[in-house]
Amino acid sequence: MSTTTKKKIKKSIAKPRAAKAKVATPEISELGKKLREIRARIEASGGPLLTREEIEQEIAEQRRSYY
Repeated sequence: MSTTTKKKIKKSIAKPRAAKAKVATPEISELGKKLREIRARIEASGGPLLTREEIEQEIAEQRRSYY
């Protein structure tokens, strides 16, 4: 066996090729599409995006005003 052939064999054994992972893109539901549209409109208007805590506080305040 020639030296070149031995190098090729050694090289192919030493460095196996990394397998590319296939990542499935999740399908976006109709609700998800609507929520993304709402978010885009809020961002375009310059309005602040609320945190989860701020949303819960807003809901609690609105519920208190009904009673």
